[in-house]
This record gives sequence, C-alpha cells and structure tokens, in this order.
Amino acid sequence: MEHYGYRELANAIVIRAAKDYRILLRFHQKHPDNAIAGSRIRELERDVHTSFFQSLTTLDVDRIFSEIRAEFE
Repeated sequence: MEHYGYRELANAIVIRAAKDYRILLRFHQKHPDNAIAGSRIRELERDVHTSFFQSLTTLDVDRIFSEIRAEFE
C-alpha cells in the first residue's frame, strides 16, 4: 500500500504522455517536415518505454502507444 502514490503518479504521467503523443502525431501528420515534432515524438517514445518506468506503472504503455500510433497510420 505504501507504493500506491507512486503508481498513481506514474499512471498519471502515462496518461498525460499519451495525450501529448496524440497531439504530437497529429501535428506531425499535418507538418511532416517539422524536425522538432519528430524529435519530440521519438523522445517521448523512448522515455515511456524504459523498463524502469514500466515497472512503476500498472498501465500497458506499449499497448497504449501502439493504439495511438495506429490511429495515424
């Protein structure tokens, strides 16, 4: 029970990251030559797919990000 706060925080970070990811992919779809957006997308993918981060959250980060990416393919 003592780690409940950490899990809730990690889950909230994943949810916010997923929202940001969707926004970035939408922007990048409209502006494919924007290098900053592409860089930020890769950075976000890298950051949330670390084994350490995934060990903190109860959410399936890989599935969430895959489903969002599929929306734009």
